[in-house]
Amino acid sequence: MKKIKRALSLVLVFCMLCTMTVTGFAADTTSGGQTDFMKVVHLDAGRKYFSVDSIKKIINNASADGYNYLELGVGNDGLRFLLDDMSVTANGETYSSEAVSKAIHAGNEAYYNFDTDELTQSEMDTIIAYANEKGISIIPLINSPGHMDAILSAANSLTGTTCSYNGSKRTIDVTNDTAVAFTQALIQKYVNYFAGKGCKYFNMGADEYANDVYTSGSMGFGNLQDTRKYSSFVDYVNQMAAMIKNAGMTPMAFNDGIYFNNNTSSGTFDTDIVISYWSCGWSGYTPMSASKLTDMGFKLINTHGDYYWVLGKSDWQCSAEKASRFNYKEFQHTELESGTIDNPVGAMFCIWCDYPGADTEANVVSKTADTMAAFAKTLPSASNSGTTTPNKAPTAPANKEINLSVGGTATETVSGNYSDVTTANKNIATVRAEYTKTDAPSISYNASASVSAGNGYIDGYTTYPSKNIIDNNADTFCWYPETQTAGKYMQVNLGAAIPFGAVRLTTPSGAGADVCTNAAVKVSADGSTWETIGSYTGEAGKSQIFTNTVDTVQYIRVELTTEKSTWWKLAEIEWGNVDASNNFTRMATSGTVTQEASGQTTLTFTGVAAGTTTVQVGDATYTVNVVGDAPSNAPAANTIYLEYWITNSQVYNQENTNSAYYKAITTSTNGVKTETGVDVSTLAPEHAYSNFDGWKDVYYWQTMRLDADNKQTGESGDDETADGTTLTHIRYWNNAWQYQTSDSTWHYFQSGDQLVAYYLQKTDVTKEITTYAKDWGYSTNTVDGTTDSGTPNTSSGKGQVALTVAVVYPDGTVSPAESGMYSKSTTIFNYWDNRDIGIVAPINNSDYDISKITVTDGKRDKNTGQNVWYSSDSITWNKTTNDAGSKWYDEKTVWDETTNAGTTPMVNGKTSNITWSAKNTAKLVLIYLKPVQKETNLNVVYWDDSINAQINKNDIQVAMKYNQGDPQPSFVTSLIQESPVNVGEFTLDDDAYVTNSSGINQTFNKDITLLPNVDTKYQTGLYEYQKADISQDGKILTLHYAVDNSKVQAKYVVDFGKPVNVPIRDILTGDAAQKTIDKMTFKAEYGDATVTHEVDNSITFTPTSIMKMPVIVTAKITFKDGSQVSPKIAFIPASNVMYEESFVKLGDTSDWTKTGTAGTSKQAKEVLGKEGIHGYDASYDNDSQFSNGSAYRAQLTLARGKDFVKTQDKATFTFTGTGFDLISECGKNTGIVSVVVKNTDGKTVKSYMVDTYFTGDEHKIISGTGILDYQVPIVRCTGLKQGTYTVETRGYLTDGSGVVAKTAEETTENNEVSKETVAEVLDDLNIKNVEASQVEATCMDDNSVLLGGTGVEETAAKSRSARAAAATTSANVYIDGVRVYNTLNENNGANKYTKSEQNVKYESVYDYVKNSLDSDGNSTAVYVEYDGNQDAWNIADYKQQGPENEVYLAPGNSIAIALDGYKKGNTVQIAAKAINGEVSCDGLKTRALSTATEMYYTAEVKDDDGSAYVQITNNAGGVLALSEMKVSSGVSAIADPELATTVLDKLNHKADFVPETLTVSAPETLAQDHLSTLSVKASASDVDKVYYYIDGDEDNKTELKPNNSKAVKRGKSKTYSYSVAINQDYDLAVGEHTYSVYAVSKDGSGSVFPPRGDCGKLQQQGV
Repeated sequence: MKKIKRALSLVLVFCMLCTMTVTGFAADTTSGGQTDFMKVVHLDAGRKYFSVDSIKKIINNASADGYNYLELGVGNDGLRFLLDDMSVTANGETYSSEAVSKAIHAGNEAYYNFDTDELTQSEMDTIIAYANEKGISIIPLINSPGHMDAILSAANSLTGTTCSYNGSKRTIDVTNDTAVAFTQALIQKYVNYFAGKGCKYFNMGADEYANDVYTSGSMGFGNLQDTRKYSSFVDYVNQMAAMIKNAGMTPMAFNDGIYFNNNTSSGTFDTDIVISYWSCGWSGYTPMSASKLTDMGFKLINTHGDYYWVLGKSDWQCSAEKASRFNYKEFQHTELESGTIDNPVGAMFCIWCDYPGADTEANVVSKTADTMAAFAKTLPSASNSGTTTPNKAPTAPANKEINLSVGGTATETVSGNYSDVTTANKNIATVRAEYTKTDAPSISYNASASVSAGNGYIDGYTTYPSKNIIDNNADTFCWYPETQTAGKYMQVNLGAAIPFGAVRLTTPSGAGADVCTNAAVKVSADGSTWETIGSYTGEAGKSQIFTNTVDTVQYIRVELTTEKSTWWKLAEIEWGNVDASNNFTRMATSGTVTQEASGQTTLTFTGVAAGTTTVQVGDATYTVNVVGDAPSNAPAANTIYLEYWITNSQVYNQENTNSAYYKAITTSTNGVKTETGVDVSTLAPEHAYSNFDGWKDVYYWQTMRLDADNKQTGESGDDETADGTTLTHIRYWNNAWQYQTSDSTWHYFQSGDQLVAYYLQKTDVTKEITTYAKDWGYSTNTVDGTTDSGTPNTSSGKGQVALTVAVVYPDGTVSPAESGMYSKSTTIFNYWDNRDIGIVAPINNSDYDISKITVTDGKRDKNTGQNVWYSSDSITWNKTTNDAGSKWYDEKTVWDETTNAGTTPMVNGKTSNITWSAKNTAKLVLIYLKPVQKETNLNVVYWDDSINAQINKNDIQVAMKYNQGDPQPSFVTSLIQESPVNVGEFTLDDDAYVTNSSGINQTFNKDITLLPNVDTKYQTGLYEYQKADISQDGKILTLHYAVDNSKVQAKYVVDFGKPVNVPIRDILTGDAAQKTIDKMTFKAEYGDATVTHEVDNSITFTPTSIMKMPVIVTAKITFKDGSQVSPKIAFIPASNVMYEESFVKLGDTSDWTKTGTAGTSKQAKEVLGKEGIHGYDASYDNDSQFSNGSAYRAQLTLARGKDFVKTQDKATFTFTGTGFDLISECGKNTGIVSVVVKNTDGKTVKSYMVDTYFTGDEHKIISGTGILDYQVPIVRCTGLKQGTYTVETRGYLTDGSGVVAKTAEETTENNEVSKETVAEVLDDLNIKNVEASQVEATCMDDNSVLLGGTGVEETAAKSRSARAAAATTSANVYIDGVRVYNTLNENNGANKYTKSEQNVKYESVYDYVKNSLDSDGNSTAVYVEYDGNQDAWNIADYKQQGPENEVYLAPGNSIAIALDGYKKGNTVQIAAKAINGEVSCDGLKTRALSTATEMYYTAEVKDDDGSAYVQITNNAGGVLALSEMKVSSGVSAIADPELATTVLDKLNHKADFVPETLTVSAPETLAQDHLSTLSVKASASDVDKVYYYIDGDEDNKTELKPNNSKAVKRGKSKTYSYSVAINQDYDLAVGEHTYSVYAVSKDGSGSVFPPRGDCGKLQQQGV
């Protein structure tokens, strides 16, 4: 053997001494010179709904990667694309479009219910048009007769027939005529549609027949053959093929059903069907081989199933590294057959969505991008020479890679003139750009018109022919002679295809009811392929313009899509062009058109030197990679050898040292001379043998190139596994041997290099996954436990060390448990200096993926002087202790799926320098597992009862001990414990377990502090296990946790984003409260916040981001005596929290800047359960302008010649809750604000457009210059589902002469912003995936540009030139703050608010006044205005006074709101602010308002014969603004017809008793620890009784008893005197309090004091 090895080395050296000069790439003639190779990406858009935006992103990726087809699987299990007309006629029955659509929709939702379940026809039109722009052709896939759950469901329900095959939910019975007829009639509609869109291929699917019923062996196809029904399947497939071919398309199908089991006796399949060959089968399932299908005349697309990317199957998600090894000529095949097909027509990379809910659309797109790109690189280029040429018409430049050799060239042709290109480094590559101009000929045309049912309609003496629609006369028209039905049309034939920009349709002014309800506007160049450019709804006397998206058009068709019982009149179909202002210019009925000259640029790239550079072509960047010449010492064409090793031991093909221990690779080796090369893993045996300590089974791991200085030998201790370069492919190319690394880069071998396939041995240390290792040692299981003789003593006195391997489940449970690690998963190795732990390589399998690998140090507990280990030994591992006192391994992460994405999970002791430090030390490798998503998984949920939110969720892979059809696994049947197990709440024993799929009894971790990947607050020890319950289906076990209040020393409510100060003495109790503090440190366990230690031993808590949940702060306090305590403080977000503008994030290029000076005041400290009103803080009492003194401002200025300007970047904030207010400013120089609200999936849930421009109101209650109204809630977004959302805010300004203004002028109705205007603004802002109809548009001023106004004060004429001159050219937009509602769930668990703030809801006062009417037309609110001339109040209609979202009350005006369901003690608060100075008001428990900040105040609830209401009156001063009303959940506003009378009578004193005398006196201020007296006097002649009540609580009134009854009785006094002690028990809280006094007359009528005016309230304010 030594002689053989020596000879081998000499041969290898000799081979590597041969060299050759390389001048360029050798030609690859193996592709057959194909220039139309189909490079296909498949997207499973049937199981999972994908939006237009997501599909566009897939198209973008495909285009950039060089694909030319996207197979869009809209019909696969689900059917997630609905045509406008879904009516089906089959078996003599017609099923309406609505019925079929509903039935398909129901089937889709039954399969998997998304928020949106189907694409519309207009959306598919958009997708196909976009794909065409990107050079991508769409291949539709609608699978049948299998994989058609939604269609089958519809067929069953509509036909009333069982259409399924033997109970299948997804496959029709091909022998059932009803089922076949319905299915083919439905698919025929889709065939027609896609053929009309220019698609060239249509995939009918035809795979996996009834695979949901027949799940093993030969499955459904085998059953068809066994029951002699297979011929019906052959007929069905041929019928589908004929249908597709008759429409001018090529049929496609998957391979497994075509001649299944090599059955050719049941019929002949049409060989025009292009076969997508995906599988050669499996045990019992035997499709015909690829080679045989080729021999039978079929064309094949390599759709290799081993390279699939399957959603929800992490073990079947092809990586980029694997995709880079794809060989498009190698089809899936069995060992007995060849899989090589030299001339496939294409290859397909498939994205399947077997588990549609496993991830988001966005993540599917992003996670597959790299694999798509790598797969594409393996496919043949357009030409088989070193110079590439395009394989389709030139398109615009796009980002892409160009690969060259030194001296080699590549050519790209792009449309347009790009003769000016920029090369970053001409020393690496040059580019020559040659522009070729093509002159277009003149085209003559002559238009004619027609309708689908004859030439118009003759009515009496007057004709209405179709020619009227092209006569340039809107007073004439064509009158369609039948009732309107889908598919009927009016059409213009121009006689030749000509270019134009737009189509205009006009409905006659006298159309009456004969207008079009809905029609598709279509254009075509040839009359067969149609492009829909818009949807038309007729309106008498109106015209509508549609942008043409097709280069040249001969036919224009207006085709009805909706039924209507009337006939149809159309005046004009015109074609022409529009200018920048959307003015339409009509082209003549006949004439000559000269097309614009076109051209293309040919780019020739030439490699100069090895390296990478970039070439800029327009907006596109071409990355040019140049491979250099082979080095002078590169091995030439002689044999190169792949040697087999496991470290320093030779590996053999068999258990025989005479068997092969290497593979000779020559230039004749299959595939080695191709551009893609050969996957080296296919050249070495997967399973081999090595003779160390007896023969051992070893398994292929990886191949490495070792240089001459690091050759692998059999010498003791020689291990080169960390010293080489890992490679994936090898080829003989450019006249030299090259190897490819995992990044797809090719490198040259050099003289003296060694090529080694390394092997590892399979271990049994982990049961859940297979773990491989390179080193061998002694198992602790082999130690003689009886004699305890220990491991073999082979260390030459150096001693031994231990390596333990265990897995960690997602809940932190370790297997085996620590107590069993030594005996079950530990290996003993001989020690030597600096010995590393070798390689530990766990492998993902069908049950588990690996998410992380760590290493922890340990040491032997006893026998520490021994050189061998015994069965009685044990190991202590290094651990850390968290704040809760729980211990976990002090681990070092050596691999994780994020940091090391795309690499193989493993520990390499040599590269990571993980070595044993001495004998009797140990290493613990922890492998963190992530269960693969499966329907049979059981779920464990950890739940936070404190805030009613999920903490964590993980899966358990359950042992599969049931047969198909048996009930799914459940915790009820699988959980083993002593206590009973049942659905609902039950006792979960500490030792309860479930036997998982690996046979391990998997327990449950109740210690939440050790739960991996959770928020740090759950690791503080604050949370305590409460209970467990099992869901009704038995699949979910929920463990409940809540804050242990005994561990939180203090809780404070935060209702503003300002700092809050807490004296540390407030939270210290017992002996700690008496000690002297030496030092303190603080840590915010959760949330973005800062905690500052003040000099007075207090702390200042400052939130730095919008709170998502309570923030826990842990203090570490050291006293002078050396003792320590660690109290915990919780800061709880209130039910509404106001955050300043600083909490909004700005981009790096943002033009939002801060204006004003932010205040430094703190909010009041409020203890949870005793806090005041949520939404009020005295620190805002004097804010007269911006909130807290500052705001963000973006200054927008229109550039010359531009009609709009927008902010460069959006401002964003993320919040958790049910809604928010965006606070801004309104005035004469403020602009438009756009707001888009998105959920965590990135889907838009709400959108707003607000023109904040405001010049004052017609009543002049708000007027002036500059900002007229500060701190306006311009967006009030409410009613969201409790969750987390991101809000994007943009600023925008347009003038009165632009497209937006013109659109608004033409389309505004009822003083509401039209959707056409909104669409123009969205387009300007480049906001995608937001429909104009979904935008809530608001204008604060009727002269808004969005309403067709000038956007300035009405000083200019209405002409367009005057509008342009008058329009403002600059404006500001502001962000002044954000108010977030209900951050915490309504059920706060342990974090209970004070009673008045529990279970409250927020409703709009503005909506009550403006928008809320009952069925009788009564308003919820009564608005009253004061007439000073008459000294009386009158009911009035509220006119808009000031911006929207707030109600504005001028002095003397009032509103009243009736309350339903109000009970004593219920919460009623109203948010209010003052404008233009201090306001004195009635109805709110505040003496006066002077702040511009909207805050909440308690409203005084009045009683009128048992009916409750609130009434707010502006007595004097500035303007009072009211917005939200906060009420208890059982209280609501109602329309009360009697409320108006009650309010007027009270205000005008029509029913009041006015006593002769009624006076009150008391001090206005009072210290909290002082007493005072309320003194009352009342006339004895007319007063019977006197009452008083506090703070509006009329239900709790107290009768006063006179002090001088005897004196009055004797006639010595004409007035009664009363007195009552104020603050007698010192129980009044600090703040303002109102004492109300009223008298009752001797005839029973009452009077609230004073009868009119103010100063009748006694205010007591604590000091």
